[in-house]
Amino acid sequence: MKTYDCVIYNGEDHLLELRLNELNRHVDYFVIVESNISFSGIKKNYRFDNRKFQTFLDKIRYVQVGDVRSKRHPAFEEIHWQREWGIRDAIRKGLYDCKDEDIIVLSDIDELPILDNLDNNDIFVFKQIGCQFKFNLRNPGLDPFYGSQAVKFKYLGNPSEFRMFREKHHGITKYNNLRVKEIKNGGFHFSFCMNNKDIIEKLNFYSHYDRLSEPSLGIEFSNEYINECIKNRKDIFNGRFNYTARTSNLEVMPTNLLPKYIQNNLEKYKEYLA
Repeated sequence: MKTYDCVIYNGEDHLLELRLNELNRHVDYFVIVESNISFSGIKKNYRFDNRKFQTFLDKIRYVQVGDVRSKRHPAFEEIHWQREWGIRDAIRKGLYDCKDEDIIVLSDIDELPILDNLDNNDIFVFKQIGCQFKFNLRNPGLDPFYGSQAVKFKYLGNPSEFRMFREKHHGITKYNNLRVKEIKNGGFHFSFCMNNKDIIEKLNFYSHYDRLSEPSLGIEFSNEYINECIKNRKDIFNGRFNYTARTSNLEVMPTNLLPKYIQNNLEKYKEYLA
Protein backbone atom coordinates (compact mmCIF):
# COMPACT_ATOMS: atom_id res chain seq x y z
CA MET A 1 0.00 0.00 0.00
CA LYS A 2 1.30 3.45 -0.97
CA THR A 3 0.26 6.92 0.15
CA TYR A 4 -0.20 9.82 -2.28
CA ASP A 5 -0.42 13.35 -0.85
CA CYS A 6 -2.27 15.63 -3.30
CA VAL A 7 -2.59 19.43 -3.31
CA ILE A 8 -3.38 22.41 -5.52
CA TYR A 9 -0.41 24.81 -5.62
CA ASN A 10 -0.13 28.53 -6.39
CA GLY A 11 3.41 29.49 -5.41
CA GLU A 12 3.16 28.93 -1.64
CA ASP A 13 6.73 27.65 -1.43
CA HIS A 14 7.09 28.00 2.35
CA LEU A 15 3.98 25.86 2.88
CA LEU A 16 5.09 23.32 0.28
CA GLU A 17 8.56 23.07 1.85
CA LEU A 18 6.97 22.50 5.25
CA ARG A 19 4.67 19.87 3.78
CA LEU A 20 7.38 17.93 2.00
CA ASN A 21 9.61 17.80 5.05
CA GLU A 22 6.87 17.04 7.56
CA LEU A 23 5.10 14.32 5.55
CA ASN A 24 8.02 12.77 3.70
CA ARG A 25 8.34 9.74 5.97
CA HIS A 26 4.68 8.81 5.42
CA VAL A 27 4.25 9.66 1.73
CA ASP A 28 5.36 7.73 -1.34
CA TYR A 29 4.39 10.42 -3.88
CA PHE A 30 3.43 14.10 -3.70
CA VAL A 31 1.01 15.12 -6.46
CA ILE A 32 1.13 18.90 -7.03
CA VAL A 33 -1.36 20.46 -9.47
CA GLU A 34 -1.00 24.01 -10.76
CA SER A 35 -3.10 26.03 -13.20
CA ASN A 36 -2.11 29.17 -15.11
CA ILE A 37 -5.43 30.78 -14.22
CA SER A 38 -6.84 31.50 -10.77
CA PHE A 39 -10.20 30.23 -9.54
CA SER A 40 -11.52 33.76 -10.08
CA GLY A 41 -10.29 33.84 -13.69
CA ILE A 42 -7.07 35.87 -13.38
CA LYS A 43 -4.29 34.68 -15.68
CA LYS A 44 -0.91 33.97 -14.08
CA ASN A 45 2.40 32.26 -14.78
CA TYR A 46 3.21 28.77 -13.59
CA ARG A 47 5.25 29.16 -10.40
CA PHE A 48 6.52 25.73 -9.41
CA ASP A 49 10.32 25.60 -9.60
CA ASN A 50 11.68 22.08 -9.09
CA ARG A 51 15.16 23.49 -8.35
CA LYS A 52 13.83 24.58 -4.95
CA PHE A 53 12.84 21.03 -3.98
CA GLN A 54 15.73 18.89 -5.24
CA THR A 55 15.65 16.60 -2.21
CA PHE A 56 12.12 15.43 -3.03
CA LEU A 57 12.08 15.31 -6.83
CA ASP A 58 11.93 11.51 -6.94
CA LYS A 59 8.62 11.71 -5.07
CA ILE A 60 7.07 14.78 -6.73
CA ARG A 61 4.56 14.47 -9.56
CA TYR A 62 3.89 17.95 -10.90
CA VAL A 63 0.80 18.42 -13.08
CA GLN A 64 0.21 21.60 -15.13
CA VAL A 65 -3.30 22.44 -16.32
CA GLY A 66 -4.99 25.40 -17.99
CA ASP A 67 -8.52 26.72 -17.58
CA VAL A 68 -10.10 23.37 -16.76
CA ARG A 69 -13.61 23.27 -15.31
CA SER A 70 -15.87 20.65 -13.78
CA LYS A 71 -19.60 20.80 -14.43
CA ARG A 72 -20.52 17.39 -13.07
CA HIS A 73 -22.69 18.60 -10.21
CA PRO A 74 -25.36 21.28 -9.62
CA ALA A 75 -23.10 22.83 -6.97
CA PHE A 76 -20.75 23.87 -9.78
CA GLU A 77 -23.01 26.50 -11.35
CA GLU A 78 -20.66 29.39 -10.48
CA ILE A 79 -17.62 29.49 -12.74
CA HIS A 80 -15.09 30.03 -9.92
CA TRP A 81 -16.24 26.79 -8.29
CA GLN A 82 -16.16 25.01 -11.65
CA ARG A 83 -12.51 26.03 -11.98
CA GLU A 84 -11.56 24.91 -8.46
CA TRP A 85 -13.15 21.50 -8.85
CA GLY A 86 -11.78 21.09 -12.39
CA ILE A 87 -8.26 21.78 -11.16
CA ARG A 88 -8.78 19.44 -8.22
CA ASP A 89 -9.97 16.66 -10.53
CA ALA A 90 -6.68 16.98 -12.44
CA ILE A 91 -5.05 15.34 -9.41
CA ARG A 92 -5.98 12.03 -11.01
CA LYS A 93 -3.32 12.67 -13.68
CA GLY A 94 -0.73 12.05 -10.97
CA LEU A 95 -2.37 8.82 -9.79
CA TYR A 96 -1.79 6.81 -12.97
CA ASP A 97 -0.20 3.81 -11.23
CA CYS A 98 -2.37 3.61 -8.10
CA LYS A 99 -3.59 0.30 -6.76
CA ASP A 100 -6.99 -0.16 -5.13
CA GLU A 101 -5.70 -0.15 -1.55
CA ASP A 102 -3.44 2.90 -1.94
CA ILE A 103 -4.35 5.90 0.21
CA ILE A 104 -5.08 9.21 -1.52
CA VAL A 105 -4.80 12.28 0.75
CA LEU A 106 -6.53 15.41 -0.53
CA SER A 107 -5.80 18.84 0.96
CA ASP A 108 -5.50 22.47 0.13
CA ILE A 109 -1.86 23.54 0.36
CA ASP A 110 -2.52 25.25 3.73
CA GLU A 111 -4.04 22.11 5.25
CA LEU A 112 -1.32 19.94 6.79
CA PRO A 113 -2.56 16.52 7.94
CA ILE A 114 -0.97 14.25 10.53
CA LEU A 115 -0.68 10.82 8.90
CA ASP A 116 0.43 8.72 11.89
CA ASN A 117 -2.92 6.99 12.47
CA LEU A 118 -4.06 5.65 9.11
CA ASP A 119 -5.38 2.09 9.38
CA ASN A 120 -7.60 -0.17 7.30
CA ASN A 121 -10.64 2.13 7.15
CA ASP A 122 -11.89 3.35 3.78
CA ILE A 123 -12.06 7.10 4.45
CA PHE A 124 -10.21 9.38 6.87
CA VAL A 125 -11.39 12.85 7.92
CA PHE A 126 -8.83 15.04 9.66
CA LYS A 127 -9.90 17.27 12.56
CA GLN A 128 -7.41 20.13 12.30
CA ILE A 129 -6.38 23.15 14.39
CA GLY A 130 -7.52 26.36 12.67
CA CYS A 131 -4.77 28.98 12.51
CA GLN A 132 -4.55 32.36 10.77
CA PHE A 133 -1.77 34.76 9.74
CA LYS A 134 0.84 32.98 11.87
CA PHE A 135 1.44 29.28 12.41
CA ASN A 136 0.80 29.66 16.13
CA LEU A 137 -2.17 32.07 16.02
CA ARG A 138 -5.20 29.92 16.65
CA ASN A 139 -8.64 30.99 15.39
CA PRO A 140 -11.23 29.54 17.80
CA GLY A 141 -13.98 30.41 15.33
CA LEU A 142 -12.51 28.00 12.77
CA ASP A 143 -11.35 25.36 15.21
CA PRO A 144 -11.75 22.48 14.75
CA PHE A 145 -11.36 22.72 10.99
CA TYR A 146 -12.26 19.69 8.86
CA GLY A 147 -9.95 20.12 5.89
CA SER A 148 -7.76 17.25 4.74
CA GLN A 149 -9.45 13.99 3.76
CA ALA A 150 -8.11 10.64 2.60
CA VAL A 151 -9.64 7.66 0.82
CA LYS A 152 -8.62 4.35 -0.66
CA PHE A 153 -8.01 4.78 -4.37
CA LYS A 154 -10.70 2.27 -5.36
CA TYR A 155 -13.34 4.54 -3.81
CA LEU A 156 -11.93 7.94 -4.87
CA GLY A 157 -14.00 8.73 -7.96
CA ASN A 158 -13.68 12.43 -8.81
CA PRO A 159 -11.53 14.27 -6.25
CA SER A 160 -13.88 17.26 -6.44
CA GLU A 161 -16.85 15.15 -5.34
CA PHE A 162 -14.91 13.41 -2.59
CA ARG A 163 -13.85 16.81 -1.28
CA MET A 164 -17.54 17.68 -0.80
CA PHE A 165 -18.99 14.37 0.33
CA ARG A 166 -19.52 15.43 3.96
CA GLU A 167 -21.52 18.52 2.91
CA LYS A 168 -24.94 16.87 2.88
CA HIS A 169 -26.65 19.66 0.94
CA HIS A 170 -24.66 18.65 -2.15
CA GLY A 171 -26.41 15.26 -2.14
CA ILE A 172 -23.31 13.15 -2.82
CA THR A 173 -24.20 9.67 -1.57
CA LYS A 174 -21.63 7.40 -3.26
CA TYR A 175 -19.45 7.31 -0.11
CA ASN A 176 -22.25 6.74 2.39
CA ASN A 177 -21.63 3.04 3.08
CA LEU A 178 -17.86 3.26 3.51
CA ARG A 179 -15.99 3.04 6.80
CA VAL A 180 -15.05 6.54 7.96
CA LYS A 181 -12.49 7.29 10.65
CA GLU A 182 -12.10 10.75 12.19
CA ILE A 183 -8.49 11.59 13.01
CA LYS A 184 -8.92 13.74 16.12
CA ASN A 185 -5.34 14.98 16.22
CA GLY A 186 -5.50 15.62 12.49
CA GLY A 187 -3.08 18.45 11.84
CA PHE A 188 -3.38 22.14 10.99
CA HIS A 189 -5.13 24.64 8.74
CA PHE A 190 -2.63 27.47 8.20
CA SER A 191 -5.04 29.99 6.67
CA PHE A 192 -3.44 33.19 5.32
CA CYS A 193 -0.09 32.25 6.87
CA MET A 194 1.84 34.25 4.28
CA ASN A 195 3.07 37.79 3.72
CA ASN A 196 0.61 40.64 3.16
CA LYS A 197 1.15 40.83 -0.61
CA ASP A 198 0.36 37.13 -0.98
CA ILE A 199 -2.67 37.42 1.31
CA ILE A 200 -4.18 40.12 -0.90
CA GLU A 201 -3.42 38.07 -4.01
CA LYS A 202 -5.03 35.00 -2.46
CA LEU A 203 -8.17 36.98 -1.65
CA ASN A 204 -8.45 37.92 -5.30
CA PHE A 205 -7.54 34.46 -6.61
CA TYR A 206 -9.43 31.97 -4.53
CA SER A 207 -12.89 30.50 -4.94
CA HIS A 208 -14.31 32.62 -2.08
CA TYR A 209 -13.17 35.83 -3.75
CA ASP A 210 -16.78 37.04 -3.80
CA ARG A 211 -16.53 37.52 -0.02
CA LEU A 212 -14.49 40.66 -0.62
CA SER A 213 -17.46 42.54 -2.05
CA GLU A 214 -20.09 41.31 0.39
CA PRO A 215 -21.86 44.48 1.64
CA SER A 216 -22.14 43.25 5.22
CA LEU A 217 -18.35 43.10 5.55
CA GLY A 218 -17.51 46.75 4.96
CA ILE A 219 -13.81 45.88 4.82
CA GLU A 220 -11.11 47.24 2.51
CA PHE A 221 -8.49 44.50 2.33
CA SER A 222 -5.35 46.64 2.30
CA ASN A 223 -1.83 46.19 3.61
CA GLU A 224 -2.73 48.48 6.51
CA TYR A 225 -5.86 46.52 7.36
CA ILE A 226 -3.97 43.22 7.44
CA ASN A 227 -1.28 44.72 9.67
CA GLU A 228 -3.97 45.89 12.09
CA CYS A 229 -5.54 42.42 12.15
CA ILE A 230 -2.19 40.82 12.94
CA LYS A 231 -1.28 43.44 15.55
CA ASN A 232 -4.64 43.15 17.32
CA ARG A 233 -4.94 39.39 16.67
CA LYS A 234 -8.26 39.63 14.87
CA ASP A 235 -9.80 37.36 12.23
CA ILE A 236 -9.39 38.79 8.71
CA PHE A 237 -13.17 38.68 8.11
CA ASN A 238 -14.01 39.93 11.62
CA GLY A 239 -15.57 36.56 12.43
CA ARG A 240 -18.17 36.85 9.63
CA PHE A 241 -17.38 33.45 8.09
CA ASN A 242 -16.45 31.55 11.23
CA TYR A 243 -18.65 28.52 11.80
CA THR A 244 -17.57 27.22 15.22
CA ALA A 245 -17.89 30.57 17.01
CA ARG A 246 -18.50 34.14 15.84
CA THR A 247 -15.60 35.50 17.86
CA SER A 248 -12.99 37.39 15.87
CA ASN A 249 -10.18 37.01 18.42
CA LEU A 250 -7.07 34.98 17.63
CA GLU A 251 -5.10 33.24 20.38
CA VAL A 252 -1.39 32.50 20.61
CA MET A 253 -0.67 28.83 21.17
CA PRO A 254 2.64 27.28 22.31
CA THR A 255 5.09 26.42 19.54
CA ASN A 256 5.49 22.92 21.00
CA LEU A 257 2.04 22.13 19.58
CA LEU A 258 3.21 22.88 16.03
CA PRO A 259 4.57 20.39 13.49
CA LYS A 260 8.00 19.03 14.38
CA TYR A 261 9.63 20.57 11.31
CA ILE A 262 8.58 24.05 12.47
CA GLN A 263 9.72 23.34 16.03
CA ASN A 264 13.11 22.30 14.70
CA ASN A 265 13.39 25.37 12.45
CA LEU A 266 12.01 28.25 14.51
CA GLU A 267 14.55 30.72 13.16
CA LYS A 268 13.67 29.88 9.55
CA TYR A 269 9.97 30.39 10.22
CA LYS A 270 10.19 33.38 12.57
CA GLU A 271 8.32 35.54 10.02
CA TYR A 272 5.35 33.19 10.41
CA LEU A 273 5.33 33.00 14.20
CA ALA A 274 3.55 35.32 16.63
